[in-house]
Amino acid sequence: MTSIDDVLLSMGLSSSLGTIIFIFILGFIIGLGYFGGLWLTLKKLPDSSHPYRLMIGSFILRLMITLCCFYGLIYLFRNVETGIILFIAVLGFIVARLILTQKIIT
Repeated sequence: MTSIDDVLLSMGLSSSLGTIIFIFILGFIIGLGYFGGLWLTLKKLPDSSHPYRLMIGSFILRLMITLCCFYGLIYLFRNVETGIILFIAVLGFIVARLILTQKIIT
């Protein structure tokens, strides 16, 4: 494994903090997509003629897209420790959930 600084220099980023923020923002965007899709599904559920299909189909689609995005992050930063990438990205994902639930509740 190469250090995070070597990977940053090869990608044109100058500091580890920049990469951490970049990964966090990407995790946040993934979370916005996942929970935004859930919100849209729940809004359409009362008007649906097949609510079970809608819920299960939406869940599978959102899960597949989310997992592919997390895998893409791991692949993009393949020279960096995988646990660090996932921790930061999932942290951004959870922050997106917290912000969206606060916006929807209020």
